[in-house]
Amino acid sequence: MIHLLPALPYDIAALEPTIDARTVYLHHAQHHAAYVEALNSALKSAPEAIREKSPEWLLLNPKQVPEKLQAVVANNAGGHINHSFFWRSMKPGGGALCSQLIDAIDHAFGSVEGFKAA
Repeated sequence: MIHLLPALPYDIAALEPTIDARTVYLHHAQHHAAYVEALNSALKSAPEAIREKSPEWLLLNPKQVPEKLQAVVANNAGGHINHSFFWRSMKPGGGALCSQLIDAIDHAFGSVEGFKAA
């Protein structure tokens, strides 16, 4: 399996003004891509049976990965999974805050406006 950088589920500028297009580009096309590239590079020296596994399997079965590759595979598979989840966790236009989050913000900052100001 060659691990691939997933496409963003929205346009690169879709999260503006909350997250600008340049920041999304840097984190997706460079930072996340570096995790994918390093994972593929590390797995080149692994047995074929390991190279065919998903990043989730690699994290859940670290003892199946050759010992010399365990740390680099865990770091890069984890970074790949975390970033893939991160992109799917956001959506253009944002959304309403849940009541528990509003309560916590009100408690800590007095209000959502106070939180934004801080």
